[in-house]
Amino acid sequence: MAITAITVNESDRSKLAMTSEIVTAEFVCNYLKVPRSTLYKLARDKKIPAFRVGRHWRFKKDKIDEWVHQQEKIT
Repeated sequence: MAITAITVNESDRSKLAMTSEIVTAEFVCNYLKVPRSTLYKLARDKKIPAFRVGRHWRFKKDKIDEWVHQQEKIT
């Protein structure tokens, strides 16, 4: 089996990293400036895009950014 190298330019690499970046609850709390208890309640109530890995909540950064944008439209 041959392995083929794929060349990805720097611009595409940063786009891939940003769209697929998975972040922790601690990161999102700092990013949104909210207490951890608030973030966990939003995640449990499915009011913010999140998923669990075992007992730990994880978030996709691009989905959080979209959610923030939607919240700005609502208020």
